[in-house]
Amino acid sequence: MLAYRTTWIVKEGRMQEALDAISAEIERSRPVGVATRVYTPSISPNVLVFETVFEDEAAQRAFWHAYDRDSPQGKAFWAKWGEVTERSVGTDRWNVAEWR
Repeated sequence: MLAYRTTWIVKEGRMQEALDAISAEIERSRPVGVATRVYTPSISPNVLVFETVFEDEAAQRAFWHAYDRDSPQGKAFWAKWGEVTERSVGTDRWNVAEWR
């Protein structure tokens, strides 16, 4: 399993708007069986991490290839996202190992 984490800098005072926008987009577009998480830190108020976990690289590529970024809903999300975030500071890929 692979986890992809993208870290975003959220504009000051806009965190709740960012959370509302990304939550709605996750509900709209996340495929069944794909774990998705959003992290906000307890100290720095303007950082948001978006994480998706896929079985493998092929599943991740297939999702983003099929993601309807050019649909009216996708365009609306990216426009709103651009209003509430300053920039992405990078995407990391992690191998997932779980112990319970």
